[in-house]
Amino acid sequence: MPKALLEKIPNKYEILYGFLKSTINGVILADATQPDMPILYANDAFTNISGYTKEELTGKSAKLLRGKRSDESILQYIDDKVRNLQEIDTELVYHMKDGTPFLCNLIATPVFDEYDNIKHYLVIFRNISYKEELKTLRDVLSEELKLSMEYKDAIDEASIVSKTDIEA
Repeated sequence: MPKALLEKIPNKYEILYGFLKSTINGVILADATQPDMPILYANDAFTNISGYTKEELTGKSAKLLRGKRSDESILQYIDDKVRNLQEIDTELVYHMKDGTPFLCNLIATPVFDEYDNIKHYLVIFRNISYKEELKTLRDVLSEELKLSMEYKDAIDEASIVSKTDIEA
């Protein structure tokens, strides 16, 4: 958007803040100048997704969502991308505060200052656990269909059907 148009938008920061508060995606802003990249901001959607309060998140690393079901190779991929200041777009299992795992789409973008120094990482989380649930449902339905076909075949083989003429 041209700068002239941006200047016509009343209170750009209020609009941006409204967007962050109203989106259904979890959004955090992490301080990329610190080794553990502490969370500076978390929107309401992120607190709903994670089960943590804003107070519990502020100053903590987003790594606190990692848990026993998080895939180590994906976590390594994320760490490598962060180390190389690259964007991230992946799916992985994270864990809520109570330990409940959830499938998450994670998109992270490095934010640089005017001198190309890394300042922040903007991270967007979307809970996509429904994909796992749909896969499980699809697997169950597929198995049920397979069993139904086997029953039908068994009944067809065991049944004797004859056609007769009533006048012999």
